[in-house]
Order: sequence, then structure tokens, then C-alpha cells
Amino acid sequence: MEGWQRVDIDSLNKPRAKKIRGVDVTVYFGSDDMPVGVRGEYDRNRGKFIIAFKYRAIDEAKRLVPFESHVDLAVGQKSGRLLEVLLDVDAMNVEKVRLFQQAAHVLEELERPERASRAGLNRLDNYVAASGALKQVESRLFASAP
Repeated sequence: MEGWQRVDIDSLNKPRAKKIRGVDVTVYFGSDDMPVGVRGEYDRNRGKFIIAFKYRAIDEAKRLVPFESHVDLAVGQKSGRLLEVLLDVDAMNVEKVRLFQQAAHVLEELERPERASRAGLNRLDNYVAASGALKQVESRLFASAP
């Protein structure tokens, strides 16, 4: 996994209490929702910092979803999994610290069902897992930030 920061799936996939149709259950993330790696790189040609998530499942076509001002998401065309967060750092004119804050904010927003739904996204467990994966590797990941 060249350039990819490995995610410790076992420490990330802790049991969570959830109420489903009025019944309290313990749930885990599905293996398809768990990123096994996270990569961050600055694309000088596009002026964007791209946070990419790697999954065990087969690669799939992406569709771009506008999310916030200067932030787009690339999600799997069929699965809806979060594949990339594209931050237009040139337009944002942000420093490295602010870039970290913006990336964390985007993923926290995706964890909110109403916010994800408004953007036409519906894989909440995947977005929570991606957020946890990013938090786990962020100190190593953003070393490549502009």
C-alpha cells in the first residue's frame, strides 16, 4: 500500500449500542464499510488536497458530490462509500492547521444522518468508519499537506 497509512481496523471496529426498530442491539461496522488505508496528497494541477480511503472491496467508479463550499466528495457509484474528500485549498487559502480542521469538520458533518441525507448520501456507518480512520492516521497523513 504505497503512500497509504494503514488503519488498525480492530481498534476502530468497537461494538456500538444501537436501537433498531425499538430493539437495543450491539453492532459493528461491516467489513465493506471499513477503510483499510487512508492517503492524503496535494494535487498541484487541481489545487486540491485529496484524502482517499482504501477498502478491501473491489474498486468502483466514482461520482462527485458537491458537499460544502470548496469541498467535494467522491463516492462509489454503486456502493455510496466515501472514496475521497477533495478540499480546494487554493480557493480556501488555508494553512495546514486549518486544513486539518476542515477535513475533520467535513467527516463530522457526514456522521450526522440529516446532513448526509441532504447531500444524497446514505452510508452512515461507512462515513463514521472513515471519520475514525482519518482520526487514527491524521498526524502521519497531513505531513504531505501543502
